[in-house]
Amino acid sequence: PLVMDMSVGTINLSSTMVRTDHRETYPPFSDRATIPLKMKLFTRTNNRVAHPRELRGQRVAVKEETLYQVTLEEYGGLNIKLYDTDLQAIKDLANGAVDAFAGSDRTIYYLLRQQGYSNISAIGTPLRVTSLYFAINLDHPEIQELVNIGMRNIMANGEYDRIFRKWFVPELITDEVDALITEAQQA
Repeated sequence: PLVMDMSVGTINLSSTMVRTDHRETYPPFSDRATIPLKMKLFTRTNNRVAHPRELRGQRVAVKEETLYQVTLEEYGGLNIKLYDTDLQAIKDLANGAVDAFAGSDRTIYYLLRQQGYSNISAIGTPLRVTSLYFAINLDHPEIQELVNIGMRNIMANGEYDRIFRKWFVPELITDEVDALITEAQQA
């Protein structure tokens, strides 16, 4: 849908597109990635599994028409349940309607904090790691040039790192730091 919206001129710029062989010709992408994307599986903490293969045959929620859906289909053996939104999928995971959920780690951690879910956690290493890029409407090469110049500038002057830390590296409060130190000492 996003590529179609760009091709008809409804959208001129998107900051969250994965470069694929299929998409390499259209739309044009920025020279630099905006952020890394890590796809992880999440389960209820009391139903935690050690490895994704333990979810074979289980109900795994995923947002429809996404890279996450494609990745789960390629992995195979899962009973994939499609959702319109990540939030609805997370709610169904929390209430036991599904056994796991797959999505972007940063998005899911944000939603878990926002919704107050403390009984959901990620399992294992990411299923897929890739980068997100700006995608630009083909009819607006001037936008691509401005995006590339802007990305070079904010990476060179440190602004990119400041923005990244602000939005994606939450500061821990004293109680969280103390709890981590205690757990590390006990381990």
